Amino acid sequence: MIYKVGHLHTELNLSVEPDVREVLKTGETEVWYRREHAGALFGVDDPNTDDLNATHALMGKIVGTDPEELFIALQGEKWSPRGEANNMIWKNGAGHTSMSVGDVLVIAEQVHIVRSCGFKVL
Repeated sequence: MIYKVGHLHTELNLSVEPDVREVLKTGETEVWYRREHAGALFGVDDPNTDDLNATHALMGKIVGTDPEELFIALQGEKWSPRGEANNMIWKNGAGHTSMSVGDVLVIAEQVHIVRSCGFKVL
């Protein structure tokens, strides 16, 4: 199975759990990872939602729409268990494989940012 990640294509490893493969299929939900130079964003600064590209990298568009389910599916051991996404992560300047604080999901035009405890809708 191939899924689109930004402008790159990566082959999903067969060891990825079937339920994770389902939510990571190409869709409309945007997955944005905070770039390393953007700082930690630990609940203090919200990104400019009109220019996410300034602080975040678009990692791909997927079908999942539940932020909590996507947070679990986007942990490195779930979607890149053997480091398959490492090159794509570094090329995009994200520096982390697992979704974490400061990362963003855009679901049906609603922006959700990961906070230390759950999500905040911007």
